[in-house]
Amino acid sequence: IVTTDAYPDRKYEGLIRQISPEANRQKATVQVKVKILNPDDYLRPEMNASVAFLGDPPAGGAPSRRQVSVPASAVRGGAVFVFRDGKALRRAVRTGARRGTAVTVEQGLEAGEVVIVNPPEGLKDGARVRAAGA
Repeated sequence: IVTTDAYPDRKYEGLIRQISPEANRQKATVQVKVKILNPDDYLRPEMNASVAFLGDPPAGGAPSRRQVSVPASAVRGGAVFVFRDGKALRRAVRTGARRGTAVTVEQGLEAGEVVIVNPPEGLKDGARVRAAGA
């Protein structure tokens, strides 16, 4: 599901068209190209957009729960640190399948939460932190 920053109330369905074979290690990102299935006149080239990736529906057609994946480097001791209001909040998670450098989080994390990708050793729950580039 794709939403643009300019029109957050408009939602578009899309399909993954291409996944870059290389990751940007400094930003902990992978470029993914998404094809919009139902474009309209509101969409313009170079618009900022957010994409929520949904898993395939299970057999029987029941709707699937959104899958959350994080870089494996973000998981330490069965937990991740979430960035919220200038603080690092420790969150226990249950992980699942690992795909390349990413791991699926089955429980303990919601889609859209900001995760600290490479938490330093000794980072404590509630510690004040700054976002990179801030």
